[in-house]
Amino acid sequence: QKKVVKRTLERLALLKKGPGCMFNLLSPFFEQNCNLQSVTIYDDFEVGLGSMGLLLVSSPSFDSCTLREFKCHGTELGDNEMEALIQALAGHSEVIKIDLEKNELGGRTMAALVALTNSPNSSLIELDLRGSYHPGWGLNDEAAVILAAGLGGNSTLRKLDLAHNSRSITTKGWSAIFAQLPHSSVEDFRLAGNKSMGDAGAVLFASALANSIHLKALDLTQCGKDRQGINDEGWGAIFNALQSPRCMLQKLVLGENEFRDEHIACLAGSLANNCVLSHLDLHGNSWVKKSGWRSFSSIMQSTNSALERVSLVDNRICDNCLVSFANSLVHNNKLKELFLDVYDDESVLGVRVRSWNPLINMLCNKSSIMDTFQSNHTLQRVFHEHNESRLPSSVKTLLRLNRDNTAMEAARRKILNVHFSGNFSLQPFMNMDLKMLPHAVAWTARDGHGSSSSLLYQFVIRNTSLFADVRGGVSKPEVLEPKLKRKKM
Repeated sequence: QKKVVKRTLERLALLKKGPGCMFNLLSPFFEQNCNLQSVTIYDDFEVGLGSMGLLLVSSPSFDSCTLREFKCHGTELGDNEMEALIQALAGHSEVIKIDLEKNELGGRTMAALVALTNSPNSSLIELDLRGSYHPGWGLNDEAAVILAAGLGGNSTLRKLDLAHNSRSITTKGWSAIFAQLPHSSVEDFRLAGNKSMGDAGAVLFASALANSIHLKALDLTQCGKDRQGINDEGWGAIFNALQSPRCMLQKLVLGENEFRDEHIACLAGSLANNCVLSHLDLHGNSWVKKSGWRSFSSIMQSTNSALERVSLVDNRICDNCLVSFANSLVHNNKLKELFLDVYDDESVLGVRVRSWNPLINMLCNKSSIMDTFQSNHTLQRVFHEHNESRLPSSVKTLLRLNRDNTAMEAARRKILNVHFSGNFSLQPFMNMDLKMLPHAVAWTARDGHGSSSSLLYQFVIRNTSLFADVRGGVSKPEVLEPKLKRKKM
């Protein structure tokens, strides 16, 4: 007899305007399926709880150990129906992500969610509760207070997305959430688009940020774009929190907040005393001018800075700003990616494609061997990969050297290319201490790449006085000529 192999779907997505009776048609599928891992219901799918919730997630034929991800976007389910759906999900102990973006999330729904997340059997890692500009979607203050009460008792939740809930949560709701944040296990917290926090909410959040030892990533995009959003007092408090020794934030997104020069200067001052933050995104803050970006460049000179990736796209970064960045990066051995914009049109304020000399000199100073050695061998990208073709070839070559080699090897290859290519010169070795000379020669000719082996050969035949006669006598130039020339070096 042939063995019957069940072939079952792992992912099911139900898109726009499907009839509710479709679930009855799918009944055999659910009865036979033993590996459904992801269910997604998108906006405007015409279903009711009776045809959706019980069949999808509470059917006894549905293996409760397979479902990993459940998404329900923009449906018209009320608080009671959503509560019943969450209660049905509670029977699936292996669910790691629940996404309820663009839904009405009231108190009953949130109470069910808290019960699910705080269950001893819960495996939930990611919870997406994004709202939208629709006034009826998202959390209200009642739901926010209930959610806050459950944060402190949860040990599995790592990512919490509350973006775009500014139409429904007021300072009361934000205060409750921020008060519990330091006691939660959340590592990635997203608050983009929540302008309703204002300065009062931002000050409360700053206090939480300064004491949140678990929080690693934070998104505050579009939180300060109008009078109701975060302004000077709130940003000052948040930036000061970055200096707290208990603040373990590694990634910070501050895009599209209409920062001005004084905001960037304040941020730079705080980050000068921060040795943890490695990723910083300041995209879309085009109000910042030259003086602000010059202040920002000082961060790159700080020995405390841990920044490895900085995004400044969609900003007004001019040629003079690039000079400041290049000067600050000469001795920086941390920053690997600095994403900028480039423009071909001279009428547009931005870095122009022919204005890269300061960056080239920073990556490879040709003045002397020591200057080349002390150049920057860490920076690997200044554009996103899809824009790298617009870079001058010399910049691409130097960045690739840094990207494909260790810092020491990149330095060695730059020195060989600049100081030992073409006609060989002994000048770099002329006044070198004899104790250091063997190390220098070995370092430049360490492997067989490029011209390094011929470099060693040329060094030997032009410095015969440095080598003893192999027969034990005084060095004799004729010993090396012409037979030695054929020997492998």
